Amino acid sequence: MAKIRRIFEASIEEEGDYIFTPSGVIILMESGDFQIYSESARHNLLRRTCMRYAWDQLVDGVKVDELHIRIRDITADLQCRLDTEEQWTTNEILRTWYEQNPRQLFFLRRYSISPSHTNMPPL
Repeated sequence: MAKIRRIFEASIEEEGDYIFTPSGVIILMESGDFQIYSESARHNLLRRTCMRYAWDQLVDGVKVDELHIRIRDITADLQCRLDTEEQWTTNEILRTWYEQNPRQLFFLRRYSISPSHTNMPPL
């Protein structure tokens, strides 16, 4: 199984807006491959942006299609919350991050197995 190198939260700011809205979680593997978990409407935009720019450029922020996109490294935050290596799986990472702010990270709801979310309609 591929080892996870870094985890990012991607945020997008609409043109004329002043707030970056969390729009995805990106898991970067040691091999350089990455997986994006986002709402469907943003997935291709985020994938295309990650393919086009270096990770350091994305941390600083880039402008794509009149949108400002930036990523924030959340690896250390998640390492504090997931103590053991057995918990360091994609599902645990996504569930743990979702539970930090379910309202803004709604697109991760489908990865949560929390009983409090079982009454929500499917996506």
